[in-house]
Amino acid sequence: MAPDIREFLKGFSADELAERGILRGDTRILNNRSISPLLKLMSDRGIAELEAIDRGWSLSADGEFRNPLSDEATSGLVADLSNPGSVFNFQNVEINPHYGGGGATDHGGDAGTEDGEATYDLKFGRSASSSRRCAQTSSSLSPA
Repeated sequence: MAPDIREFLKGFSADELAERGILRGDTRILNNRSISPLLKLMSDRGIAELEAIDRGWSLSADGEFRNPLSDEATSGLVADLSNPGSVFNFQNVEINPHYGGGGATDHGGDAGTEDGEATYDLKFGRSASSSRRCAQTSSSLSPA
């Protein structure tokens, strides 16, 4: 039986996983840039596969994945995805014990990028950071 990803990640501090490039940004999210360093860590530790059985999620050291909540593909090879972050779509809240902070929500933008870059809200087809900027601009224009 493959180790549970939550238990595997709990074996490391959030800071250590961030230093390795696995957790990203203030919310400590798993995203497209997390894949390669996570696969390397799995290989370094002799882990052939990680899973979250209750979520139907898995990732093998050779890049095969399952994510029934992914919008792009629910299973296959990470290398075949146009957005490798789809591996983690809608799963961070449940599979990443370090996820949170900064009002984090698991809205499907899990395929997002580094701090300061846009993360995409797949439900609305626009960047969440653009939405925040629009909301901030609108509120700054409102009379007090």
